[in-house]
Amino acid sequence: MVAGRSTAESSPPLLHALPAAATPDAAPESRFPPALRPAPANSYHPIVSLPDHIIPLYRLNLAYARQLTRDIDATMETRSGGPGLENHPVFLIGHLCSGSAMGARDLGAPTLDLPAGWADLFERQGPGDTRTPLTDAPYPSLAETVSELARQHDRVEGLLSAADPGTLDEPCQWKLAEHLPTRGLAIAFLLVQHEALHLGQLAAWRRAHGLPAAMARM
Repeated sequence: MVAGRSTAESSPPLLHALPAAATPDAAPESRFPPALRPAPANSYHPIVSLPDHIIPLYRLNLAYARQLTRDIDATMETRSGGPGLENHPVFLIGHLCSGSAMGARDLGAPTLDLPAGWADLFERQGPGDTRTPLTDAPYPSLAETVSELARQHDRVEGLLSAADPGTLDEPCQWKLAEHLPTRGLAIAFLLVQHEALHLGQLAAWRRAHGLPAAMARM
């Protein structure tokens, strides 16, 4: 390998690459490894449900959140990361707690079940809401927010596992309905992409403070 450069051979691919067909007129199935070849048209092929896709990613987010927060000193929990990184660790994890509580409500929970005062501290109105975290608020500790996030995840998993597929397929009017038009897809965004977005902000906050990459520990 040339010094200072990497090659494709220097690291394994993240995903298994599908081989090209041996000849131009080869059967389409020959392009796939045996385990990935399409099932015959007359065979039963179970469809994985939306919750079955969401829940493993939702669990990964929680595991990543724990790694991102486990070595943050108590004196830094509410410290800004600088311009563009004003969302500090307690705010970010607290905000994800409010997001999961909203997801639970969308899945049929009767109320927004959050500790007293947390909705005022952590709820936001999505893209376009330019408010930054309050600087003199009585924030909970980072450990408390992580514990609450785990509780919210447990609630949401139970509700999502029991959700009626027809309800998840209902049309849903919201900001991104043009792209994600059903209730199930909106919930998938809230639980997976919304969480990952803010965990990415926390990863950037860590870098600004000289902390090591948390994903490398997973």
